[in-house]
Amino acid sequence: MVRYPIALADLNTKIDAESATWRQRADTMTAENIAEATLKHKVSVWSEIKPAYMRAQFNKCIYCERPLAGLVAGKVEQDVEHYRPKGKISAWPKANSGLSYSFSTGDPKPHGYYWLAFSIQNYAASCKPCNSTRKSDSFPIAGTRGDATLTLKQLNTAEKPLIVFPFGDWGDDPAELFRFEGILIHPKAETGKKHRRARVTIDFFGLNDREELWEDRFRVIRSVFANVEVRQTTTKADRRAAAERAIADSISIAGPQALCAREFLSLLETDPDAGFQTFLAAEEFLRNKRAG
Repeated sequence: MVRYPIALADLNTKIDAESATWRQRADTMTAENIAEATLKHKVSVWSEIKPAYMRAQFNKCIYCERPLAGLVAGKVEQDVEHYRPKGKISAWPKANSGLSYSFSTGDPKPHGYYWLAFSIQNYAASCKPCNSTRKSDSFPIAGTRGDATLTLKQLNTAEKPLIVFPFGDWGDDPAELFRFEGILIHPKAETGKKHRRARVTIDFFGLNDREELWEDRFRVIRSVFANVEVRQTTTKADRRAAAERAIADSISIAGPQALCAREFLSLLETDPDAGFQTFLAAEEFLRNKRAG
């Protein structure tokens, strides 16, 4: 998970480029939703501006960083994610999840955040497994659910969301909440609010349970490891330059698992032996998982 720090003015420009009338229509529907205190408009006009979010996120899922595919078997494989659900709000954890916490995760409600159904600050692009399978209409919070009278900043202060939203200048920076040990992600803080938020996000999206994420991350750290070795051992300037470019690509915001790559590179540079052992541990972890 990595932050995509786009400014609101820049996002407006990108959205206007997709549809010159979208924001005006969204404002009208939002006003009517608020006036009637319900999700009066349920039309999925947000799909019109999905490309703007996909490009801003370098075609990666906002939560798990997996590539956002186009069509698979004729089906769209990515969604416009409503961070705060527009319809109802379901209880989380689900009864059959096996998860439990010693702290509150908020109450369910028959209606959701109808006033944010067409808010561009409530959107991101997400893969189907994160949005449709896992998130759906759940939105765990540590505070008290707000209403349409609150600004976004006031809403975040009152509700204290327990899942991270790493999009926009108004969003979160995952680097402040998470750390990686090889291909597994963990809360950066040992206790407290940041620990709880990171832990819930990891559980919510199954960030340590999904085989495709293990594989994605291992490919990344294997590439970083190999290119650091080339950088350190080659006597040829062109090969060193190519390795430097590959490392820079891996840790850039556009990289496939950017935070994982950054953390692993930092470890390799500060403690090469620990970095090598971490690489071997990840390799063994995957080998055992593949063997069943």
